[in-house]
Amino acid sequence: MDVSDLSDNLEKLQNIEDKIVKEYNFIRECYRFKFPELENLIHHPVEYVRLVKMIGNETDMDRVSHLNDVLSSAMIMVVSVTASTTCGTPLPEDILKRTLEACDRVIELDSIRIKYLKFVESRMLDIAPNVSALVGSATVAKLIADAGGLVELANLPACNVKLVGAQKKNLAGFSSDQLRIGYIEQTEVFHSTLGDGLGVGYGMFGQDGCGKLRVSATPTRLKLSKTYKSKLAS
Repeated sequence: MDVSDLSDNLEKLQNIEDKIVKEYNFIRECYRFKFPELENLIHHPVEYVRLVKMIGNETDMDRVSHLNDVLSSAMIMVVSVTASTTCGTPLPEDILKRTLEACDRVIELDSIRIKYLKFVESRMLDIAPNVSALVGSATVAKLIADAGGLVELANLPACNVKLVGAQKKNLAGFSSDQLRIGYIEQTEVFHSTLGDGLGVGYGMFGQDGCGKLRVSATPTRLKLSKTYKSKLAS
């Protein structure tokens, strides 16, 4: 896949995600009359839509099946308890019908989105081998998709790259990411190297003939741990 093919696929991916956002906003506007608290509990738009599809006008969450396909056991408990005390009321049949039809459209669009994303991801080792080796081809595909292209990503200031994914341009509604951390900070390599402060991942610093890395008397692990606790709490 050359640069033009990549741009075409990224443009299609962007169009699909824009459609998902439009449908998601419609669903949210309708369903907040039934379960207003749900959008504050479930921040991922596709997860939210799948839950709306499952719950519908049901008032007894014990009668809603397959919740564990979307939520963890802890979140199922939170959603169930909140649903039992919600101030919402069942939707009129016509509004419910339109809402559920929009849910079906989002689920179908998300399936197509995943196919495009996987296709772009499969070409990342050829297009951006170095970055793929660092953070994984899946993360690179998301970074390029959000930045608007490979050239655009390369031209981003380093301080902004870590934010890609945290403040998205309405891509599948991920702008509602409550933790406000980008794709880089979500990768496994980040938490097993810089995130843990173990000294791994600092390149050649500290090795013979490669200079020294100045460290403070306070363990780096503790500093980073406090930083991330503060970020996650915000």
